[in-house]
Amino acid sequence: VFEKTSNLIKLDLSYNKISKIALRAFIQLKKLVEVNLSHNLYDLYHQQTEGLNPFTHCEMLEKLNVSHNVIERFPENIMDSKTHLVFLDLDNNKISSIRMASLIKVTSNEVKVLINNNNVSVLDFQEIKIYPRFNEKREDVIHNNNTGSTVLYLLNNPISCDCSNFDLIQYNNDKLDPVIRTLIDIRIGNLHCAAPESFKHIPIKELKPRHITCALNDEGCPKICECVKRPFDEHAVVDCSYRNLTNPPFINLRKFNRVQVNLEGNSMEIAPYKGLGYDNVTKLYLSNNKIKNVSWIPQHVEILHLNGNQLQFLDSHVLESLNQSTTIQNLTLYGNPWSCGCSATTLQNYLRSHFTKVKATDVICADNNKQLINRKELCKSHLAIAMAIAVPILVILLTAVTVVAVYFYYQEQIKVWLYAKNLCLWCVTEEELDKDKTYDVFISYSHKDEDFVVQNLLPVLEQGPNPFKVCIHIRDWIPGEFIARQVTNSVLDSRRTLVVLSDNFLESVWGKMEFRTAHTQAISDGRARVIVLKYGKLDEEHLDNELKSYLKTNTYVEWGDPWFWNKLKYALPHSRQNKFYNNNQKHASIMLKIDDKFELTSSPVKLAESTPPAIPLDPSLLKDHPLNFSTDNTPHPTDVPLIKR
Repeated sequence: VFEKTSNLIKLDLSYNKISKIALRAFIQLKKLVEVNLSHNLYDLYHQQTEGLNPFTHCEMLEKLNVSHNVIERFPENIMDSKTHLVFLDLDNNKISSIRMASLIKVTSNEVKVLINNNNVSVLDFQEIKIYPRFNEKREDVIHNNNTGSTVLYLLNNPISCDCSNFDLIQYNNDKLDPVIRTLIDIRIGNLHCAAPESFKHIPIKELKPRHITCALNDEGCPKICECVKRPFDEHAVVDCSYRNLTNPPFINLRKFNRVQVNLEGNSMEIAPYKGLGYDNVTKLYLSNNKIKNVSWIPQHVEILHLNGNQLQFLDSHVLESLNQSTTIQNLTLYGNPWSCGCSATTLQNYLRSHFTKVKATDVICADNNKQLINRKELCKSHLAIAMAIAVPILVILLTAVTVVAVYFYYQEQIKVWLYAKNLCLWCVTEEELDKDKTYDVFISYSHKDEDFVVQNLLPVLEQGPNPFKVCIHIRDWIPGEFIARQVTNSVLDSRRTLVVLSDNFLESVWGKMEFRTAHTQAISDGRARVIVLKYGKLDEEHLDNELKSYLKTNTYVEWGDPWFWNKLKYALPHSRQNKFYNNNQKHASIMLKIDDKFELTSSPVKLAESTPPAIPLDPSLLKDHPLNFSTDNTPHPTDVPLIKR
């Protein structure tokens, strides 16, 4: 057909149904530069014999387009014979693998090879990895690039990201000889892995050599575990993590010099020991188990993870092996309840001398949460131990004595404050003695001070969270009864008698009678019954000897004192409604001790909100008092008519 077309330069046979081309079909076309055979049924396979093909005699051929055909094998002999070739289009064929050595170009021109949209799953680098060793012009190739490179386009191919393409992953990460990248420039764009399943949809360029593993079908692999081979560091990897193991499994992979075993996340209480086939293990992961003891480690171990277990110490033989090891690179010990006694000295020394291999600050003592490496004394002397025990006890005793002394010195002030704040009320509650009395307090006052009592005292005493039951004559006395009898009954039926001491009171005969009755009853009961409320400025000249003596030997509350109400309420019986009330507690209603200076107040003021301490005085001391309280100076009930007070 082409006998008379020897000067033909460009031949276009695209979009036909060509399936075969005779070997001598283009023998006359020595000047042929470009051939287009795209979109045919050409397979090229049966004609690649003895290095011959239809284009063998086309010495000037530069561009060959055989895309969209059914070619299954890469046409290696075309690359070998065509020194002028710059473009080879094999897109959309059925090529499944490529021998990379066949892409090497020895001429200075660059050639583009398009194998997009094929079935390429494997790129074979075996021969091309050997090529740089025998290339005499190796350095010249690297630095001067005087040998033309081949640019290979592999878009949209099902590349497998397993051991078969480990060299491709190394190539992408510049881990192969740089001469190879100079000879062949592989362009895969954003091509994703087609296999294995775990790597699908991951861009091939993102993979690292250490990620690539291959299935390892070996009888020495425990059935419950998964075993793979990792060409990156020539390891056999045994993954037994998170499989509810209670004991380390037996492993028989002695044909491998380097084995990695992952036993993380199980429930093992013992670490692997000699005789289980771990002698050639170089990486051992034992994190997050329940291991309490490690008695042996592999001789050539490089990585040993023991974090997240229940280790309290490391066996002396293990520490000795670690000290002598020349291979150990990384040791993790954090997350264990380490015991920091005398036995931890060897471990501490190891941490200090091998801080580059183990993060020493992660080893924390269980007893005080401090770093073992910073503990200065692991073995304390007997004297130090005794001092450690005695000093805290001594401090506690001294503190207790001080607290007790302060309490007894200021107990009344403390009790008043506690009562005012509703705190520890168990220590300031009443006894059983007065439980049958009708009133908490009987207020004795002059009728001239009635407004003060009704408007100032009653509203506060009879209201609030702990109200008092108050007896006053204008409301609670029975009409028709004799005053003297009413006085006596009011005093006897009340737990306290509150005397509103004022100049008006000093002028009242009945007021003095009420005071004497209450005071006599207090002496008889052996209890503090009388509370004196000093209201306004007193004329001392009107004070009789009995009141003077009483005021000099007892405390009173003063209207106008900032702590008036807290002092008064504390001196009154403590309410039974309080949940802290206890029948077995000591009463806290006490007589108030007078200030030595006996100061009188100025004019009365309105309500105050704080409280004074009241200091108890033993009523038995009054029995021998020089005042003659037994003398009956009160009017006889039969002689006293009912009169208004």
